[in-house]
Amino acid sequence: MEEIVVFTVTMYSKDGKSIFDNLCELNKETFTQFVPSEDSVCKTIHSLKSRGMFIEASSEVGITCSCSKVHFENTFATKVTKSKVKGIQEGEYFTYEIEDEIDIPTWLECVEKITMPRQMFVLDERIQPQLPYFHYTLPKGIQQVAKKELLDKCMFDRKECKVGIIDTGLYNHDYFKKNSYEFSVDSAVSFFDCNKDERGHGTGMSAVLLALLDKSKITMIKASNLNWSYPVAALQQASKYNFDVLNCSWGIIGFEPQAYLEIANLINKGTIVVFSCGNGATDRKKSFLQTIAYPDVISVGGCMVHMDGTIEVSDISSSYDSDLFENRHAPDLCGICGKMPYAQIILMPIQPAALFDFENGKRDGTAQDDGWFVSSGTSAAAAYVSGIVANILEASLIQKEDVSEFLINSCKKVSEGKNFMGEVASGREYDLATGSGFLDFESVLSNLDYSKTKGDINEV
Repeated sequence: MEEIVVFTVTMYSKDGKSIFDNLCELNKETFTQFVPSEDSVCKTIHSLKSRGMFIEASSEVGITCSCSKVHFENTFATKVTKSKVKGIQEGEYFTYEIEDEIDIPTWLECVEKITMPRQMFVLDERIQPQLPYFHYTLPKGIQQVAKKELLDKCMFDRKECKVGIIDTGLYNHDYFKKNSYEFSVDSAVSFFDCNKDERGHGTGMSAVLLALLDKSKITMIKASNLNWSYPVAALQQASKYNFDVLNCSWGIIGFEPQAYLEIANLINKGTIVVFSCGNGATDRKKSFLQTIAYPDVISVGGCMVHMDGTIEVSDISSSYDSDLFENRHAPDLCGICGKMPYAQIILMPIQPAALFDFENGKRDGTAQDDGWFVSSGTSAAAAYVSGIVANILEASLIQKEDVSEFLINSCKKVSEGKNFMGEVASGREYDLATGSGFLDFESVLSNLDYSKTKGDINEV
């Protein structure tokens, strides 16, 4: 079988700014300085196609292509080697590497650099199992944590908003059919099977997100199969949907400048982008596992909500000052997340015998092939926050461009616990451990100007 390689094409910007040299300057105000001309994107796509390259995905700021390994080596006069990604404990991830930086040929005059894409990492169908320890079920358990009944009692008019999620896929589990959830699946690259979620992470995160939606369905951009993942291509695919909200419960293995430009492009087009802050990871440029703290995303940490309603910052949740962007601290706020060692707090559906079903089944009380697993992490926290954001937009509570600032001012203060980095939750307006605190619908409604709405929080 012919080996296929996928590669990323970055073009020169109109104004001379480079994501490889000036990434720290990228934000929503400077974004246009990093954007290539529309003509250069079209010209590059045409040139690549004319040389036998297949366009897997593209956006206003980048292109993802594929071709046979032999064709790539011959076209760009380089040697490509396949290797297993080291340091991954569960499953096997593979990558292609090139020996030296590619000398861009003259027929690609608009191209600044060609690179091999970095892998993404995810933050760790029978009768639903009964488990002997405290956990939350879906959908009611997460709705209870979010205090969604308070929003439902307000009887706001609802409209559908466009909700996207980039993850490992979405398997059509009986759980989704039982709850009449609507979703569609698109693929980052042409050779992924959209009917499968081989790792299982995306199915679980989708279930958390869907548990909090009313009118909206979701679109999954499948960014990985069992051994390969293409987060940059997935971000490029997302750009054509014009999502209102996009959930990203993952990070990247290694430093990937093009990913930041694609994220900036999505935000520039009006998408609210939510990223998990990480389960001990940061965005240090030389780190193996890197989370995303681009200044204009909503970075989500994790808090444990105990049976009695007490909220405690999770000891698995990251917090850090960005290594890439000055004056940027993550997280901005927190969602639901379990604690060490495995963050086992939410029972979620999964493709039977998928990677996470098999591995989590060794320790969470479920079977290794029963289509259920118990987990959370800041992955679930991000999906939870994305669900709240979508509800705010469904009910037209505030303008989309004001959502991020509104959320930061709508959190419950957390005064218990230490996170992974040892930062203490202080109960103040802002702290390093939790950002602005824990988000739920009670805190959102408390922060609304009710002269502009139909309800009164005192009557809820």
